[in-house]
Amino acid sequence: YSAKKSARKKDLVSAFMSYQSLLTNFPDSKYTQEALFAVAEYYFLMGDYSDARPLFVRFVSEFPDAKAKPFALVALAKIAEKHSQESLAEYLKKEIITSQQLVLLFRDFKEFQYLSPLNRRYKAVHFIDKVEFYIDGEPFAQIAY
Repeated sequence: YSAKKSARKKDLVSAFMSYQSLLTNFPDSKYTQEALFAVAEYYFLMGDYSDARPLFVRFVSEFPDAKAKPFALVALAKIAEKHSQESLAEYLKKEIITSQQLVLLFRDFKEFQYLSPLNRRYKAVHFIDKVEFYIDGEPFAQIAY
């Protein structure tokens, strides 16, 4: 509860510390999924990709059906790009596309939204030929296929 409250107040350090404590002290909590994404997201925001990467990998593997999975995958793709791992980045982008398995019958696009534990608004907009990702309304990534 204190983590969410801190996140709503935009106190990311306190929110991070609360989520990190939850992960450490209560690894099997019903809030593990939320805490894992939050801690990975915080490290990513701080540019600490070496700590963010294994947490996003763990998130995706432990919670394969999570609503936030595409956002964790796109963060992993961004990390791979920053480390000049183009083949890994391409693999992750393909994983995003295939994991969504959307049917766009009678629609031009389909939109998914996710409010992160750190109170950031994620959005993925799937078109017939691309996926666009936004965080707090700002463009984050685009994957064409």
